[in-house]
Amino acid sequence: MAEKGHKVTLLDLSRRNIEVAKEKSAERGILLEDYVHGNALELEEYEPEKYDVILLMGPLYQLIDEKDRKAAIEGALRLLKPNGIIFASFISNYAPIQDYLKDLYPKIRPRQKSHGNQ
Repeated sequence: MAEKGHKVTLLDLSRRNIEVAKEKSAERGILLEDYVHGNALELEEYEPEKYDVILLMGPLYQLIDEKDRKAAIEGALRLLKPNGIIFASFISNYAPIQDYLKDLYPKIRPRQKSHGNQ
């Protein structure tokens, strides 16, 4: 998004992810507006209604307790300008099971039609 001229602030719980983002943005010759080491559950100190768009890309599948997921959404909404847009991603509770099961059995190949008399 920064490459397209948007002002981008990254907030991440992982200091390492922030360092990687700085390295990757430098490689591309872009600079984010800010790189914030922070917690999606502790957004009270940030300016309300500051952002036009918020991407909530991790907390909804990394936070186990429903109350924490709700708190992350409420915190993000507090930072969002009126009529702003929030994008959220999450993973189904069944995703780990699906990942495990997909590798248990070899993929079934369609039966070959036999040519000739049977």
